[in-house]
Amino acid sequence: MAKTYKVHPSIGIARLGRSPEWFPGPTTPGMIADTGRTRAGNMTYRDASQRLLSQAAEFWVFEYDDQDPTAEPVLVQLGGQQGVASIEWTVHLANKKAYWFKFAGVTGSADITNPPGFGYAPAPASLRNNHITSSAQRRSKLIVDFGPRTVAAPGGNADVSRASSAGYPFTGPAAGTLSNAVGPADIDALGSLIGQPDGSLTVVPAPGVSASVGGIAIQSFANNKDWFDSTSDGPVRAVLVFADGSRREVDSPAWVVIAPPDFAPAVTNIVTLYDVFLDTAIRHMGLRPDIFLGPSPVTLDDFTSDSPPFNPAYAPSYRDEIYPIISRPGMYRWVQKRVARRHGWSFDALAQTPFVRPDPAHPTPAEIFDRLRRPEDWNNSDDTFMPVLLGDLDNPTWLTLTPTQYHLLRQWTLGNFDAAGWVWPPVAPAPDIPLRAHGLDRASLEATAGGGFYPGIEIGWIAREPRVLMEPFRFRCAPLGANDPLGLDPGAVPDALYPGDVSKRMACPWQADFFKCNTNWWPAQRPDEVVLNPATMTRASWGRGVASHDQLAVDWDRLGVVSEAPGLSGIYIEIDREL
Repeated sequence: MAKTYKVHPSIGIARLGRSPEWFPGPTTPGMIADTGRTRAGNMTYRDASQRLLSQAAEFWVFEYDDQDPTAEPVLVQLGGQQGVASIEWTVHLANKKAYWFKFAGVTGSADITNPPGFGYAPAPASLRNNHITSSAQRRSKLIVDFGPRTVAAPGGNADVSRASSAGYPFTGPAAGTLSNAVGPADIDALGSLIGQPDGSLTVVPAPGVSASVGGIAIQSFANNKDWFDSTSDGPVRAVLVFADGSRREVDSPAWVVIAPPDFAPAVTNIVTLYDVFLDTAIRHMGLRPDIFLGPSPVTLDDFTSDSPPFNPAYAPSYRDEIYPIISRPGMYRWVQKRVARRHGWSFDALAQTPFVRPDPAHPTPAEIFDRLRRPEDWNNSDDTFMPVLLGDLDNPTWLTLTPTQYHLLRQWTLGNFDAAGWVWPPVAPAPDIPLRAHGLDRASLEATAGGGFYPGIEIGWIAREPRVLMEPFRFRCAPLGANDPLGLDPGAVPDALYPGDVSKRMACPWQADFFKCNTNWWPAQRPDEVVLNPATMTRASWGRGVASHDQLAVDWDRLGVVSEAPGLSGIYIEIDREL
């Protein structure tokens, strides 16, 4: 039987902390990552010195049977039936924010297959650091890149750092040139790699640093001259080493993104990156022909919700496809004051057909659906429509559900859905043991922000670009060893991504966006207001005490985390605040 090997999760999300200690991210859809630590009777996100923990990304290799493509992929276990003795992992992290063009909304969204800078104003005016004009100096001074690292699992470990870059022409600000409001602050490392006893890989972010050349102040929410941060991204490759000494490169590598922290991990965004990648795969890559009949519109400008090319006979699962969407708005009450008394819906009643209203306060499916902003109506500024969150432009525009999410809810509204397996209250998901390939993909991407992409939290509008995907949910990697920041290597794979390409359009530094976007942007990760006292439901601004961008650049790790109150199921309050 022909076998294919792939790394999962296909896109792993790690998150910055100040502590060198870490906890693993979620591995099962619907579950919150467990830090394994408690403080005052509740899970804590800090170490013994009260430093914010980092969130690591973990990767495994799975075996696919080419003769049975519908079979569940099998986890590769060392010493198991596959005969694998060890796995060699190679990761290449980089940060290209300072090198790239200034963020300008959706400008540049066609720059994947066009010459670099497509859609931007002529360079150098449109570059973030246009005072450096030499191509060689731009590469050497503005791209933070300490080179690829390879570790063996089990037992191997390596730092992705300046100190471990012997033999690689690392690039980035010279040592001793960066500082912030509290003094010198070099970016000397991006992370570390740990080869685990079971053959898996753990990517741990280095303690987060944001600083500028000469300590200049932050001026913009997205584009700041001479500023750098230690977010990064890059490919994750693996080679299987068999007991007989033979070697096999894994067919499909993954990608890791080291992103800002999630300060409300229990609250899921109404649109996640999983939803965006799923919609991209369904409408552009033929992932679910039972849902989408095609052909796909090129852009949302060509999309019409009244007559979309979706299958009108598809009956979504209430438990797996409807409830996960409609349950999310109610959680925003813990991170946004304006929705504190909204979305008190009877989810069990909403699973019944025909619908029977429990009491006048509970809306029908049709009443809920009628208040959704249509995907093509992203410029509809009527804030009586949902979601009341901002979108991809600062006009303002408004976030909408993806076309796929919108279709699933339309089917539910029409009574065309499947309630099999639904129980109230819903049963909490059990950990995936053994781990499941697609479950890892979904768990990683569901704990993210899928809009608005202005620019976003982890990654931006590139999630909507099928051209950079080799398959659903998986980025197309540039050839191993290729390191052209513009993707111009003569033998490069068209539309392939290089280290740092996924996060280069994000805010530089990331704290600038966090400070400025304090209303209606990403409250599920950067809360607007939080509950301080569960007895009185006293609320306060999450960012209270932060007076400037520059203060947030140094005090970001001292802000609170929204978590379930000790002994109060379903009540979420701010904990772990050190500011």
